Amino acid sequence: MHKTILRSWFSSFLVAIAFALPVGAADSVKALRALLVCGGCCHDYTNQKRILSEGISARAYVEFTIVQEGNDRTNRVSIYEKPDWWKGYDIIVHNECFGMVNDDKFIENITAAHATGVPGPVQGFAVCAGSPPL
Repeated sequence: MHKTILRSWFSSFLVAIAFALPVGAADSVKALRALLVCGGCCHDYTNQKRILSEGISARAYVEFTIVQEGNDRTNRVSIYEKPDWWKGYDIIVHNECFGMVNDDKFIENITAAHATGVPGPVQGFAVCAGSPPL
């Protein structure tokens, strides 16, 4: 099941990249700058970050910056604490499971990147983002 989901997401990501890059030789275009944020509970993020970044970069002209932090659902990823944390990236890939962070301002700072138009495919986060206990 996990391999099928990963394959499906990977295929969707490659299609998105294909439409984002102009046709031509790689040396005549700039690499797509991607930020991959990963971590949290429940998944093998160490291998997933390698599989995603190496697999995508082998098929499209993408340079990854990878941030991997935390091992439970309550971690606040440090990059999200910074204002305009998304600047300098063409796409943000969310592969994370921090669904128990209960701070609206912090979460709004994460989504602000995508409100400005920076694309943000999601892997894991949507599946793991449960509501905090009442």
